[in-house]
Amino acid sequence: MKKPKTLIPTEGELGILHVLWRIGPSTVTQVAKYMDRPRTTILTLLQIMYEKGLVTRDESRFAHIYEARQSADQTRQHMLKNVLDRAFEGSTYQMVMKALSMNPVSKKELDDIQKLVSEHKKSKRKL
Repeated sequence: MKKPKTLIPTEGELGILHVLWRIGPSTVTQVAKYMDRPRTTILTLLQIMYEKGLVTRDESRFAHIYEARQSADQTRQHMLKNVLDRAFEGSTYQMVMKALSMNPVSKKELDDIQKLVSEHKKSKRKL
């Protein structure tokens, strides 16, 4: 297997990763059951994902078993860091302000955000 080129999946690859995160290590046929795409397309994408290092492949059986190399949280972190750096020039403030202005936020979500900001402030004071 080649060294991973990127950890940022395309939209199609991300759809497959969502399935793998939900159901765990799976064959192409198992993934296809959850997606509205031909089995051959999924096979092609999984082969590309393997080459990119996004999934691992167990070849010990006739039907290869694919598994996400990273957790959903790790992948989201890489994707968000990419957006933060490229679209917002590294400004967390600008990214958060844009995200909050784009979609409605529930009271619970605002409370959770305020709690996270408060915890962040406390941790920074201890440094």
